Amino acid sequence: MNLGDMRGELILLLGNRSDLLNARYNLWINNCQIELASALQFFQSEKKVTTTMVVGQSEYTLPSECIAIYDLTDTTAMSKIKRTHYRKTDNTNLTQTGTATHYIRFGNYIQIFPIPDAANTMQLRYCVSMTAMSGDADIPTLPQPWHEVIMLGAEWRGWRALGEYQRAALAKNEYIAMVRSKQSEYEIEDSDEEFGVEPII
Repeated sequence: MNLGDMRGELILLLGNRSDLLNARYNLWINNCQIELASALQFFQSEKKVTTTMVVGQSEYTLPSECIAIYDLTDTTAMSKIKRTHYRKTDNTNLTQTGTATHYIRFGNYIQIFPIPDAANTMQLRYCVSMTAMSGDADIPTLPQPWHEVIMLGAEWRGWRALGEYQRAALAKNEYIAMVRSKQSEYEIEDSDEEFGVEPII
């Protein structure tokens, strides 16, 4: 389904009203997709970038679209750079140099420590913000099995905005039930995962 299809169905679900602009329907659809992408992990909302550490530099700006960091890796040293809380660094010498082992996030940048003493490559895997659909031919970023969920979430938002609270409650219950009945792509792939010790090739 594209945005035009979804909006057409949503118009019918909400009683085929003539007093609502397309922009409102689009808003409800887009807001539901954003909610789902923020609550669950999807491959489609994931990106990764690599950058070279600068010797003596501990702070690095994150991509503007980064919502959450999934992981940070020193690919040269083949080791994970672990997230930590700034309160845990009270007794840490943040001026020490070496191979980075931890990072702290502050808004749109991270601070890694120890401060790099070599120009290693760093890979960031992160969750991106959703691009709002605007044209009728735009396809949701989330995969097809989630399109009906987006529709139910948009219907709930629509009834609530129109003051139809009983209908909103019914639509919300259906929406929540459908979200719970779905598996994310990570869960589907994990269902075939073999556990145990594997040699690294």
